[in-house]
Amino acid sequence: MIFFSLVFTLSYVAYFYLGDESRAFGFVLVALGQSVAWLLLYARRQRLPLWWLAACVVTTFVIVRLAGPPQFEDDYFRFFWDGLHLWQNLNPYDYSPAESPLVGFDTLRNQVGYGELPTLYPPVAQLLFSAFAGFSLFSLPAFLWLFSAGGAIAVALGLRALRVGWSEVLVLLLNPLLTREWFYACHYDSWMAAFVLLALQKHGAVWVSLATNTKFIGGVALLFTQKSGRGWWWHWAIALVLPWLVFASAWNRIGVSLKVFAMQWEMNSGAYRALRAVVWLVVGHAGPARFLTVALWALLLIWLSRLRLRSEEKTFWALFLLPLVSPTANPWYFTWSLPLVVFLPESRRGAALAAFTP
Repeated sequence: MIFFSLVFTLSYVAYFYLGDESRAFGFVLVALGQSVAWLLLYARRQRLPLWWLAACVVTTFVIVRLAGPPQFEDDYFRFFWDGLHLWQNLNPYDYSPAESPLVGFDTLRNQVGYGELPTLYPPVAQLLFSAFAGFSLFSLPAFLWLFSAGGAIAVALGLRALRVGWSEVLVLLLNPLLTREWFYACHYDSWMAAFVLLALQKHGAVWVSLATNTKFIGGVALLFTQKSGRGWWWHWAIALVLPWLVFASAWNRIGVSLKVFAMQWEMNSGAYRALRAVVWLVVGHAGPARFLTVALWALLLIWLSRLRLRSEEKTFWALFLLPLVSPTANPWYFTWSLPLVVFLPESRRGAALAAFTP
């Protein structure tokens, strides 16, 4: 326990206080050290007392939050900015930050990324942003603490609802990727992951709606949750559409940002870039590449649906494979599937966990 405490504490201190992009080699070594320590910790999770694992989670959270505002990240500015609008009786979909009449946050206005575009985050995400903006008394530092802690707690409760043991849950929350993206960078994907977990356990339209309307990719839960009764599709359709009624103008504005994201953004693309090169060689331009990427993922989903696997395992593979074929693959995309890794058979779990290391 002393060994792991020292490794985790020192590595996180080095990661957040000493590492920066100008020292990439040292940065990668620190991240690899974290990953090796975590894999060893995971292998011994059943032998360690729960109080110590809980203390590690709390200590890690405090260390990364005391590191200050996330470096190399700006998404959290948009989360907080969107969340402030409802408190001033404004619809966040009606305005881009550049044109919003929001009063009293001019410095924040200039910090929001892509300030010329309206928000692209779905309505349940907007309600979460607004709720935590209020809980934080409209303080950005307090928002970061409360919002990141709330997402981690929601995932823990989702895993517990699926009867995952506390040892597994606590060690999972110590995963370096999750602590980097959820605790430190404050990406809100933890909330979508929690709702997906609850959708898989409750098999209800409400949980699927919450997952989808927190982040659109959460809709994959719709494919692999059980549906019962003759009129199930009515319930599911109503539940999916209902949150949008809170923001009547959402569809008119959100399409602008989604179009920019879908057609122009590309980052860390792997299979997509290879596919684009092949398409260019065959037809002389890369136009069909994005359509073929979507078709490829759809074929993967159809293949998964025909396999005799648990719904949790199917959902894991659906969410894990998407970043591999997507034109945009940010590191936090892999946190969508990481909580579901505990449902893989032991024979495949080790290799899957290793895939989440740098």
